[in-house]
Amino acid sequence: MILLFGPLLLARYSFQLYLDSKKRYYQIIQTLTAAIEAKDKYTEGHSKRVEMYAEKIAQKLKLPSSKIESIKVAALLHDIGKIGIEDFILRKPQSLSEEEWEKIRQHPNIGLKILEDVDFSDSVKEFIKSHHERYDGKGYPQGLKGSEIPIEAYIIAAADAYDALTSDRPYRKAFTPQEALDIIKQNKGTQFHPLVADALISVVQECINKSFALTKAPQKG
Repeated sequence: MILLFGPLLLARYSFQLYLDSKKRYYQIIQTLTAAIEAKDKYTEGHSKRVEMYAEKIAQKLKLPSSKIESIKVAALLHDIGKIGIEDFILRKPQSLSEEEWEKIRQHPNIGLKILEDVDFSDSVKEFIKSHHERYDGKGYPQGLKGSEIPIEAYIIAAADAYDALTSDRPYRKAFTPQEALDIIKQNKGTQFHPLVADALISVVQECINKSFALTKAPQKG
């Protein structure tokens, strides 16, 4: 009996340890995310939505589940570096000065520094550092372009941009989903990776169509 059930009990125990470890892992991530969003009421829920959009884009591109998990973690923590940016800059209702923009552009590097000794994979840290790089090389902090940027970082960048466009900000009101999609289309191949932009457009359009179908569905009774 011991020989028969011993391996099964060991496997079950090991799996439970894995689940407990994963739960603690996500608790740490949620705590860090809450710390970011506590600095700015306009970004409440932003990281969670970016995670959701990024996951759907990655699924649309048929990335393996292991990569999707890394994308989700990096998406939740993509703005962690903003903890190191002064509140008055993050909440400023007017346009930022060039000096203030320069400080904002440092948040990917600040995020990497914050996570330096945290037990996250190097790939997750790289996605966080690169999520403001652009397809045409005009992004930051390194000015990478094209294939120099991981596809995972492109996915987070597109998800981040779409949610930012469709959310209120101190300096403007939110764009409608369709207006945001038009902006994404206009910047496909410059700011955004073409394949990622197409995947995002497809994901959002499906959500719009589904919502429209639900509102037009005949009422029973």
